Amino acid sequence: MFRWLIIGAALAATGAHAQLDGSVISLEHPAIGYRSEPLSNSVADLQGRMAQGATQLAFDARPGIGYLPAVLRELGVPLESQLLVYSKTSLQQRLITPDKPRALYFNDELAVGAVQGGIIEIAVQDAKQGAVFYTLERVAEQPRLERQGGCLGCHYALATRSSV
Repeated sequence: MFRWLIIGAALAATGAHAQLDGSVISLEHPAIGYRSEPLSNSVADLQGRMAQGATQLAFDARPGIGYLPAVLRELGVPLESQLLVYSKTSLQQRLITPDKPRALYFNDELAVGAVQGGIIEIAVQDAKQGAVFYTLERVAEQPRLERQGGCLGCHYALATRSSV
């Protein structure tokens, strides 16, 4: 949040005004480069290790489990952090019911969300980019962490005061 205030003050002082992405400052502003700058977070690190073949996620064949335990272990997220949330304010809102709540797991850096029959969602705090979002298909043969931009539709909007 502090970074946004500094950038906003600098732009205001120079008279520069950017209005993209529904915000005061464009995510593509050179000082931010949300979609183009290198990432520095534990999910990007895991993604790199997987791409190099240095890390493989173990698949748990029990119904509704998939790669979730392996992702939590690799990212250092304790199982004991689990919260069950019934809110339909999720990428997977069509799957969330009182019988199938969204499970959220977290540590100081990231949150992992999962719904039975759905994908694994990850929001991580990047050193430069702020919140960065990823998904992982729970049953994919070759698991791949995919960076998501669509999450910004809710997490970087006027309704959230443009905060990620």
